[in-house]
Amino acid sequence: MIFAHGLLHPETFLVGDRADTRHLEIEYVFNGKSNPAMNAGELDALQLSQSTFFDRLVSAGHPGDYAIQGAVLTLSNEHVVIALQLLLSLAATFSVFKLTNLLTQSNRWATIATVLYILLPGSLIQSHHLVSEALFNPLVAIASYLLVSSVHRGGLGKAFYIGLIALAAAMFIRPQLMLFPFVLIAVLATFGSISIRSSALKILPICFLSVSYTH
Repeated sequence: MIFAHGLLHPETFLVGDRADTRHLEIEYVFNGKSNPAMNAGELDALQLSQSTFFDRLVSAGHPGDYAIQGAVLTLSNEHVVIALQLLLSLAATFSVFKLTNLLTQSNRWATIATVLYILLPGSLIQSHHLVSEALFNPLVAIASYLLVSSVHRGGLGKAFYIGLIALAAAMFIRPQLMLFPFVLIAVLATFGSISIRSSALKILPICFLSVSYTH
C-alpha cells in the first residue's frame, strides 16, 4: 500500500532525513546542475560548466551518502530506486529471521525478532524515501547473517565473500562501520578453525585500507 501511495504521490520520495538535500547533491554530481544547498565552496556557473563528474563528486561531500542511489536514479527513476530498496528490505527481513534462528535455535524467537524488525518505522517507511538508511540498514543485516552463517558452517565460501561485499557497500555509505571488520576478525581468530584463522589474518590488510580510505 505504501508503494502504491508513492506511485500516486511521487513527492513523498523526498520526504525524509536530508532527502531533499541528497537529491540536490545527486542532481549536481550526476547531471551537473547547480546545487544551492552547498556551502561557499560551490563551483560558480563557469566552473560548473567545465567541471567533470569527478570534480563534482569530490566537492559534494562524502559520496557514499548519495552515490549508489544517485547512480540508480540517474539511469532509471525513483520507482526503480524504491523497488531496489524494497527488495533489500525483504532480503534483510529474511536475514533477521535466519540469523536469530541460527543464534537461538528457536523459530519462536526468530519470528518475534522478525516481526519487531518489520514493525520498526525504518523498515516500513524508509524503503520508500531517498534516505541512506534505506540501503545501509538492510546491507548490515544481510552481511551479518551471511558472515555469521559462514563461520557457523566452518567454511569461507561464496556466502562469506558476498557478505563482505555487502559489508563493504554499507561501509561506503557509513564509514563509521569500518570498525566492524576488526571485531569480526577478532571473533574469527578466537573461535574459528585453523583455516578460518588464517583467512581472517589475510583479510586484516583490507581493514587498514578501509581506515585509510576514510582519512
